[in-house]
Amino acid sequence: MNEIGKRIKKLRGQRNIKAIELAEAIGASQGNISDWENDKKKSTPTAKYLIAIANFFDVSLDWLMTGEERAIKQETLNFDDSDLAKKINLLTHEEKLKLEGIIEGFLLARELYSKKVTSPNSTSGEEAATNETA
Repeated sequence: MNEIGKRIKKLRGQRNIKAIELAEAIGASQGNISDWENDKKKSTPTAKYLIAIANFFDVSLDWLMTGEERAIKQETLNFDDSDLAKKINLLTHEEKLKLEGIIEGFLLARELYSKKVTSPNSTSGEEAATNETA
């Protein structure tokens, strides 16, 4: 049995998902699922199906294809960032998109605030905020 097939079968078993349910969810046939899991015809899912399977089970493509997660370079993250990254990885795709929007909002607000505070015409951040809402 190919390794990808083993991982698909393992995910289905862990989550009590029938082959037909997975097939319908990703737009494949039940025969495809069976072929992948049982290494019939030396079949493996195409990129389209690998992405769909990874999204369906909320696993990374790295894990689905290799059985391993790609390591994050530790020199680019400090300890707190690493903890935050682990928590973010527990979110669903939709939750990650929402979080990304929130972060972008914070960054934009910080940028706008710093421009107002450092502007020579600005008297104080509080007055700038009051004038902006008026």
